[in-house]
Amino acid sequence: MNPSHPVTRIRLSDLKRAIDQAALISISNSNGEILSINEMFLRVTGYREDEVLGKNHRHFNSGYHPPEFFTSMWRDLHDGKVWRGEVRDRKKDGSFFWVDTTIIPFLRNGKPYQFMSIRHDITVRKRMEAELELERAKMAYTARLVAVGETSANIAHEIKNPL
Repeated sequence: MNPSHPVTRIRLSDLKRAIDQAALISISNSNGEILSINEMFLRVTGYREDEVLGKNHRHFNSGYHPPEFFTSMWRDLHDGKVWRGEVRDRKKDGSFFWVDTTIIPFLRNGKPYQFMSIRHDITVRKRMEAELELERAKMAYTARLVAVGETSANIAHEIKNPL
């Protein structure tokens, strides 16, 4: 494949436009302060750009994850490792949303100076998983009730008709 061929060359602006349509993007400094975000980030969170820039991602913390979750994440990132995970965050209106997250540390002399977060909204999937789990729990509960009922019927039958 010839990289100089017009069909294989992708302009950076086209690449950015494509990524902006597919994911929530944010760039943070080494302290986690947000330096840049894309339109999808704003659409999903409900914030305006001026309400987000300069803030730390803790601003969106839903309280769902234990502190150890983020401690482990930051340890990996400061060690220069890419971090992947699912995070429940909070929108401006207080509602929650889930994102499948990849955070890439940008390194200078082996130390992170910026982080890029690429996140995909998985709220609908997580809601469906929770509904499915609830249905499974209901079915298991119903099965237990049926078993108790059958056992009760057997006991009642034995009491009325002893051997």
